Amino acid sequence: MSVEELESGPPAQVAISDLPFGSQVLQRNEDGYVPAKASVTFGFAKDEITAVSVVSGAGEIPALLASNAFLAIVEDPLLGSRVHTIVARDAAGRPLTIPIEVAPFGDEGPSHGSPGGAPGPREIERTVRNGTIGWITRREHRGEPFPLIESFDPSRVPMKAATIFARVIRPDSSSQVRIALIVGDAYRTGTSDSEGEQICSVVFEPLGPETLGCSPLGSLFASRPVSYGLSMGSGGDQFVTLAGLASDEVAALEIYLVAGERRVLPLLDSAFASKVARRDFPIRLVARDDARRVIFTEEILG
Repeated sequence: MSVEELESGPPAQVAISDLPFGSQVLQRNEDGYVPAKASVTFGFAKDEITAVSVVSGAGEIPALLASNAFLAIVEDPLLGSRVHTIVARDAAGRPLTIPIEVAPFGDEGPSHGSPGGAPGPREIERTVRNGTIGWITRREHRGEPFPLIESFDPSRVPMKAATIFARVIRPDSSSQVRIALIVGDAYRTGTSDSEGEQICSVVFEPLGPETLGCSPLGSLFASRPVSYGLSMGSGGDQFVTLAGLASDEVAALEIYLVAGERRVLPLLDSAFASKVARRDFPIRLVARDDARRVIFTEEILG
């Protein structure tokens, strides 16, 4: 999460809840699960907060707090026990109860918003199809070289032929999320091949997974001017990464949060990436042209 997101949010925010470590020496239950040896919840607190605790099925557990960061460790947690609330206290000891998105357990998935709940414009004011990203077509060396991340294995990109062109873009200077854009002649999926130039995008972020997606370059924006995806590192992650590409017709991107807030998304070299709190879903992603007309709008449940 960025500094701006921390400052605009509640006095204390969880980044990830119930991150498991190890396993207890116990028999598996009928569904094959064994409780973790420990689970960790961590996040950030503003200057006025002097104490933080987390609340789960095990009760209220004090967290370590230093330099605006807190860490709570639950040893030998009960199977399926999840943190559902944090309690932040100021210097006077006044408590502030802050609910969080509960990490799923077993076959459960992360919670989603209800359709129709996102505000913002719902009507397209100008139809845009078959857009392009000019600087990629012209092979301009924008951003940084690829691979930027030493640990990334380039063989993960399913190109059948050698890579033609690759760059790394950091859309938001306040965030560490980067997007690698890789163009090749074709890619292989399973036993089938796609012909023509393909573009693959890889999203890199600290403490998060590398997410990969590939599409034919010529039809990336065939039906709409925005291509995007969502990713999160674990079920307890309180923030989702919204990342993607926009065609040259897109002059501005914005999201409308379920509570009514409108947020402008940084857009650089046709790439965008932003962290969105799960509590803010459903959201609406809106793209506008240089005349401020809506050329894309879509509700995202999370």
